[in-house]
Amino acid sequence: MNIKISGVDDTINMLNRSQEVLQTAIFNGMNDVLNTIGMEAAVHHLQGPRPIKLGIVTGRLVKSFIGRIHYEKGSVDVGNNYSIHKIHKTGNSIFGIKGTRAIAPNGFDYPAYWEYNGSRHGGKRPFLEPAVRAVSGQLPQIFAKSIEDKLKDFK
Repeated sequence: MNIKISGVDDTINMLNRSQEVLQTAIFNGMNDVLNTIGMEAAVHHLQGPRPIKLGIVTGRLVKSFIGRIHYEKGSVDVGNNYSIHKIHKTGNSIFGIKGTRAIAPNGFDYPAYWEYNGSRHGGKRPFLEPAVRAVSGQLPQIFAKSIEDKLKDFK
């Protein structure tokens, strides 16, 4: 008995496409997580009254938390010259890095100074770590919703 199944190539192509869509969905999910952290840091921890917050209204530090997506060889590197917003997948895990390169023209690393030290100004005034803490309960839902939204578009 001979059995013929037609359309196998179409099925294989569809499965390959679904893998690409799933990979993109996962990267978009992590991207939304990192953007949530960045916005929280910029709006609620950098901008506000001193001495508790840094009192920054504009500038490279605040702007460094906003960027554009660039896909390259299975990873995402987002941002302008001042932002650090990277996503990469290794094995069965996805990793995100959020930070800033908004250092002073003379090379002084103000973001690191405020985040970890601040000794000359009454102590540190962290902005990134409290931003992560503030939104950490929402991150799994943000990640999942982003993936669900992307997969809804796949047909």
